[in-house]
Amino acid sequence: MRRRSGEKGFTATELMIVLTIIGILSVIALPAYFAFIQSTRAAQAVADLQAVRAAVYLHYGDTGQWPQESAAGFVPDGIGANLPRNLQFRNDWST
Repeated sequence: MRRRSGEKGFTATELMIVLTIIGILSVIALPAYFAFIQSTRAAQAVADLQAVRAAVYLHYGDTGQWPQESAAGFVPDGIGANLPRNLQFRNDWST
């Protein structure tokens, strides 16, 4: 259908083409985004484990003893002062 001069708007074909392009781009972008989020979380977990490891070694260097074991999700006694302030032993995305 041809447009008359002075009419504004898009044809149904133009809209379908645009929606198809957006759909193709989302099929490509979403898996890459989720892979990026997963690798970021894995890197954060590794960094958290290294911080805990460093705190445990600092405790051992100060006292000559390894810290006592504690339940999962709780900070062992004696290493809390050596941990970063924002370190959490529980994350919403790791459960």
